[in-house]
Amino acid sequence: MSHHPVILFVYKRPDHTKRTLEALARCEGAQETSLVVYSDGPKIETDRVAVDEVRNLIRFARGFRSVRCVEASHNQGLAKSVIAGVSQVLDEAEACIVVEDDLNLAPSFLTFLNSALDRYRSDRHVFSLSGYGPPPRRVPAGDPGEVWFAPRPCSWGWAIWKDRWQKVDWDLSDREAFFSDPEARRCFESGGRDLSYFLRLQLKGELDSWAVRMAWSQSRVGGLTLYPARSFVDNRGLDGSGTHSRAEGDQEIVLGEATIPMRWPEPFDPSAQLLKRFRRHYEGSWTERWAIRVEKVMRFLRGAG
Repeated sequence: MSHHPVILFVYKRPDHTKRTLEALARCEGAQETSLVVYSDGPKIETDRVAVDEVRNLIRFARGFRSVRCVEASHNQGLAKSVIAGVSQVLDEAEACIVVEDDLNLAPSFLTFLNSALDRYRSDRHVFSLSGYGPPPRRVPAGDPGEVWFAPRPCSWGWAIWKDRWQKVDWDLSDREAFFSDPEARRCFESGGRDLSYFLRLQLKGELDSWAVRMAWSQSRVGGLTLYPARSFVDNRGLDGSGTHSRAEGDQEIVLGEATIPMRWPEPFDPSAQLLKRFRRHYEGSWTERWAIRVEKVMRFLRGAG
C-alpha cells in the first residue's frame, strides 16, 4: 500500500488543530506519511495571536515521516489556499489526502484512503474519494466495510489524484453552455439541488468556494466519488467556530464502526432511493429547509429593527 502525502489546512483554531493533529498522528501509517500544513495568515490584526498559536503547534508536531509548514504572510481565504496548496503538492505527487483543522479521524482513516487511491488509480469513473460517510440513519448505504459511489464530492477528509485535479476548471469557463443545457443541470443536481444554488452564488461573487467548483467539474466529466458506508471522519467544526460554518447538531458519527473493506467493488451508480436520501442529507428535509428560511428571516427582522 502506498503512503500518499497528507495536506492539512489550518487557520486560527488552536484547539481544533491540536485535536486533528493528534487524530492524524494516531492513524495507522502516520509514521510513513509526509504531512504538509498550509497555515493561512491573519485576516485582521486581532487574529494574529491565534494564528501564531496554531503555527507553534505545527512546529512541534510529531508522529509523521516529515512535517512541513507553509505559512502565508497575509490572509488568502480557504478557497485560494486549498487550490494553491493541493496544486503545489500534486506537482510532485501523483495523489494526496486532504484534511482541514476541525476533523476527528478513525485510526484507519489513512489506510482507507491510501488503499482506495491505489485501487481506483486507473479507473476514470472515480474522480475523488471521501473519508466521510453520512450517518446510516440518514443515508443507509450498507454494512460496515462496504463502500458506494455518489455523483458529489465531499470536502470532509478526502483524496484525489493529480490527473483528476488537473481536470477541475476553476474559472467555470463553459458556464453559459452549462446553464443552457437542462440535462447538464439535472446531472449536477443529482448530488443535491443546493449545488446549483451555491454555484450561482459563486458566479455572482457572493461565495468563494473551491468545493462547488470541483463538484461542477466532476459532474461535467461524469465522475463519481467513493464513500464509506460508515464514516472514517467526524466533523467537529460545526460548532460555529469556522469561517464558513454555522453551529449544527451532532452528526451522529460513530468512528468505531469504520471498517476497511474486504473487497473494493467496481464503480456503480447508486439506487434511486439511496441517491434521494443522499440528496436530502445535503439539502435538508422539507421542515429543515423551512426552519433555516425562518431563521434567516428572523435575523433580518432583528437587524432591521
